[in-house]
Amino acid sequence: MSVSVVRLLVAILASVLVLVGCSVNGTAPKPLPTSAPSRDGVPSSPPAPSASATARDDLRSGELKRKLTWDDLTADVTYSTALPAQGWTADAYKPLEVVVTAKGTGHPRPRVYLSRVTVYVTARDETGQLGGPQPQVDEATISPGYAVTAPQSYQRAFIIPGVDIDATALTIDVTYEFLLRQGRANQRDYAKRAGSDGLTVALR
Repeated sequence: MSVSVVRLLVAILASVLVLVGCSVNGTAPKPLPTSAPSRDGVPSSPPAPSASATARDDLRSGELKRKLTWDDLTADVTYSTALPAQGWTADAYKPLEVVVTAKGTGHPRPRVYLSRVTVYVTARDETGQLGGPQPQVDEATISPGYAVTAPQSYQRAFIIPGVDIDATALTIDVTYEFLLRQGRANQRDYAKRAGSDGLTVALR
């Protein structure tokens, strides 16, 4: 074997030893974190749902009364259902009856009209929201709205359709839009008041 060939083999062997040494002694890259850390270094995660979100059952007795108040208006609202508690299952159609009567303040006392009611339903389980059906809207077909000055009242049954079969509770949010007629009966000056209310119903 010639001297030049021996020198070439020695050079190749030396290069291989250098590469092996770099691989053994080098620092391996750190793996990427599986979740983004928060400022205190603890991996962030979604907040745990409140236990009361699914434990409440506002219609356990079949009826719930609420009072909504503004500076110049008080509305008494009653929620009820003809369906027994055991019938409130995820896939069933569930009736919710809403009755509203109101009283304004001032002199002369204003007439009160309900111009719009919107019902939002959200299904939930132990981990959070599961979505829900489209909002149901009852907009008055007469002007200025439905007369609800006590003892007159608004009464409507909203039918809640089936939701995700894994749902354990429903959150029901209802918004109300009122018009108050100011002054004498022949005047057409109105003030608008809007508010919302919410209830939670357990599913069986």
